[in-house]
Amino acid sequence: SHGILVVVDNTFLSPYVQNPLDFGADIVVHSVTKSINGHSDVVMGIAAFNSDDLLSRLAFLQNAIGAVPSAFDCWLAYRG
Repeated sequence: SHGILVVVDNTFLSPYVQNPLDFGADIVVHSVTKSINGHSDVVMGIAAFNSDDLLSRLAFLQNAIGAVPSAFDCWLAYRG
């Protein structure tokens, strides 16, 4: 109601255990390196959004800045 975004770092619980978007968070970040990948051979993170508007605004910034993982990094994360 005050226009404040709620951002949650859910690295240690992972999306398998808890999804803060279900509890009202606007943005949830996860470290793929730590819990999702499991092999610690890729440096990657994930941001999940509850709004298509937030997603499109931050996806533009990600592409403009160049913070896009390589195909090999994506494969390493998928393998994990």
